[in-house]
Amino acid sequence: MRPHGMTAYHYRFFLAVALLIALPFSIQANDKPDQSTPPPKNEASGSDTVFRFRGVIDDPSGYVNVLADKQPGAAVVAKVQTGQRISFECEEGDKWCKVTSASGKSGWVPANAIKLYFTINDLPAKGNEMGEANSKLARRAARRDYDAFRKFLRLHLDGAGGEEADEAFGKIIHIIGDDAFAQFLKGPPPTEVVIIDDTTYPFKSLEYLRRHFPKTWKVLFAREIVKWPSPDGRYAIHKWFSEEDDNGESKVVRAELIEKATGKALVDLTTNDIGKGGWDRDGEVLWAPDSKRFAYLSSDLTPLRAGGLKKQTAVFQLTGQAFGKVELPLAEKSGVEGDAKLSGATLIHDFVEPVQWMTPTVLKIARHDYYQTPDKSGSSRDSVRVYDIKATIGADGKATMDTKLVEKESY
Repeated sequence: MRPHGMTAYHYRFFLAVALLIALPFSIQANDKPDQSTPPPKNEASGSDTVFRFRGVIDDPSGYVNVLADKQPGAAVVAKVQTGQRISFECEEGDKWCKVTSASGKSGWVPANAIKLYFTINDLPAKGNEMGEANSKLARRAARRDYDAFRKFLRLHLDGAGGEEADEAFGKIIHIIGDDAFAQFLKGPPPTEVVIIDDTTYPFKSLEYLRRHFPKTWKVLFAREIVKWPSPDGRYAIHKWFSEEDDNGESKVVRAELIEKATGKALVDLTTNDIGKGGWDRDGEVLWAPDSKRFAYLSSDLTPLRAGGLKKQTAVFQLTGQAFGKVELPLAEKSGVEGDAKLSGATLIHDFVEPVQWMTPTVLKIARHDYYQTPDKSGSSRDSVRVYDIKATIGADGKATMDTKLVEKESY
């Protein structure tokens, strides 16, 4: 993990993976390190960028040769078995790491043969940027308290606290392991998880997860998914993607509402899915408790203007034997037309997100509009307008909207 105090490299290569524990599972969480191989401390090793870490060898061949130099064909200093603990020094992005085995032999191994090692004692306790309460959540999550894990994932802290939470999340998934985390990911919504390179620092997360968390990888990066089941278990969302990994280029090829028992397609959702791929390609679905309506949320990574993003919500309702799209007048900018401060403003973010079904026919929606207004100096003024919307859906497939402005700020 990134040593505390370094600036986070927030390249987010995927986002919005829905989590909720569906079944119990076993997690091996060690409160104390294995005393047979005392772990070294994570500490600077003489430069500003090279740090000392703890890990285990994780190579499909069952072992790795420790070499005298960081190049293939160098003399073999020692042989270390898969699962054996080591300390190592590495910079971000290095292909070789300098390791020290339990026997004290030092040399070089390929970086992709190393998996990070943590225990609960590595998680923050008191006196940290996350705060004591959030630190307790992290420790409970590592001890398989699933409710605590979900709450921890919803924190979304900023600044130094957010950086420390990113690191703590990486430690938690290493403590619970690939099997348990993959099973955790298979549960229904709602909770989102963000993986960044801090999660597996000093290794790049995409390659690292593919190699050392193979079961988790299969859950996160499938070319085809069936998820978001209805409360009664009859329906689900079926999606296909152009590429396996969520590299920003992967696109939603097709999306459908299906009948789970038969796999029969009931509604083609492709045109309503503006998630062109990348971090939000899975989207999100919020089912009404009676399974007769669902809100379909997708994100468009194509900039509106000035680099902004768009999120949209579509609602579908079961009438008779078929689902149809509800007329949801969300395109109207509530209250903007009479807002003098927004004269000449450009909409840069337009987020319309379902919050909860208040009743089977009443959906609470949050709308966040972000604007930029140029000024005489050549710079711009930012403005935000946040609305709470209550959509009441009728049997005719039309919705009446009760909109309330809850935040209005320019800065």
